[in-house]
Amino acid sequence: PEFNLRREAGIMLRREKTQDTVFVSVVEPHGSYSPVSESSKNSKSSIAKLELVLNSAKYTGVSIVDVKGKTQLFIIANSDNSDTAEHAVTIDGETYRWTGPYFYQ
Repeated sequence: PEFNLRREAGIMLRREKTQDTVFVSVVEPHGSYSPVSESSKNSKSSIAKLELVLNSAKYTGVSIVDVKGKTQLFIIANSDNSDTAEHAVTIDGETYRWTGPYFYQ
């Protein structure tokens, strides 16, 4: 019975005197492994930076910057998220409009 416990390192972040906290993370594939050469290819992350750029009751927005410097924006509608819902939100002086539950560009 003592051999069935896997050691998987983790981290726990605690924040005092706060009600809401948004954690942003990305799951991405990390290349491939060749059992013949016993080496991996493209094993490093392609994401350089994640930044929470909007957090409100209606919307959450995340800026994703890759290692080549290309920036993409992901915004999700937290409340009215039907396929036909129309949305408009302004971030850093620029207005983004879309239909559906999320915006990704």
